[in-house]
Amino acid sequence: MDSVSTLKARDIQMDYMKLLTTQLRYQNPLEPLDNNDMASQLALFSQLQQLESMSSSFGEVLAATKRSYANSLIGKEVTYIWGNELTGAVERKRGEVGEVYALDDQNFLVIDRYSFGIKDIAESLVGKQVLYLAETPQGTKVVRVGEVCGAYPDIEEGFLLVDGTTKVALKDVIGDSLVGQNISYAAVDELTGVVENKGGIINEIYKTVTGADIFIVGRIVDLENVVSVRN
Repeated sequence: MDSVSTLKARDIQMDYMKLLTTQLRYQNPLEPLDNNDMASQLALFSQLQQLESMSSSFGEVLAATKRSYANSLIGKEVTYIWGNELTGAVERKRGEVGEVYALDDQNFLVIDRYSFGIKDIAESLVGKQVLYLAETPQGTKVVRVGEVCGAYPDIEEGFLLVDGTTKVALKDVIGDSLVGQNISYAAVDELTGVVENKGGIINEIYKTVTGADIFIVGRIVDLENVVSVRN
């Protein structure tokens, strides 16, 4: 935004010079333009450009400082303001920062970041639509979509029951189609060993060297909503 403002100031100055040239060309020789006024106006334009340039530089420094601060929070526990989408209530929550990313000059934290394989979240896919690879009678693979009616992750390699009758192996589910899905999972507290059932939205996915899909779940929190930090 600052660079755009600087460009606009430069354009205004160019427009002024064009207007000034036109005025000088058609001025009344008996009433010429005041040189002092012209010099004063040009000086004002020059000062405006300098101020906008300083503002732009300050903005860049501020953005870099915010990015650096956000990155320093990785691995730390933070307290943040969170809007509950179900109740509309604004709550204070606490969690560990697992990842940081920037988008449109804003810094976001991924809180309580967990990684899962598809077997770990298969049961929470019931009632949701998924994309999967299906084999045709000719032996080729095609992409199809269907609603999950049942999940059986512990039988052999595991499968989903789609559209009531179709068995889809978990390995044939297209992982990218699950990004944005709200799933439930079991989280183990490393200190107490207590297993808690939690929920979250799949934020991203990556593949291992064997081609298996790994899903990342976590709360996305604007850095501006962080209230306090605990090392």
